[in-house]
Amino acid sequence: IKDIDYVEGQIIRNREYSIKHRDEIREYAKQFEWKNVLQKHYLPSIQNLIADKQTLLSAVKRVSIFSNKSTHQIALNLNSENVLVSTEDPEQSTKAKENIKGDYSGDDIVVGYNATYLKDVLSHVDDNKVVVQLKSPISAALFLPNKQKDNTNLTMLLMPIRLND
Repeated sequence: IKDIDYVEGQIIRNREYSIKHRDEIREYAKQFEWKNVLQKHYLPSIQNLIADKQTLLSAVKRVSIFSNKSTHQIALNLNSENVLVSTEDPEQSTKAKENIKGDYSGDDIVVGYNATYLKDVLSHVDDNKVVVQLKSPISAALFLPNKQKDNTNLTMLLMPIRLND
């Protein structure tokens, strides 16, 4: 950096630094990968839920009976202790809640799904345990078996719906 001849308005870059020279002022800037910075500081980390597939599917089926007939909206309230599957239909004055056990790592989160699509995704998981990878209540979730079968890589994506507060 010391042995470089500066030209007015020139920007000199290498892998680590950029130097801008103008009017006897030299500006130094450290270069870094924006992707790593964004992932580390601004994008939420992936949070995993591991639950018994049949238990979760059965809870979703039972609770969805009371969901709104047009939206089929249900909520999964995830915390470190359990998974609360719930729905409420103010038009019909119905609601249902069911707690099931699940191994969840991450911050508490409430995410909404169309019960019909959620039942379809869960029914296609070909293992006793299902892994749900979440980032936020408005990001798509990945559903996959806890153990993949030989020569297969099953991954299903399900978009959430915004919950009515």
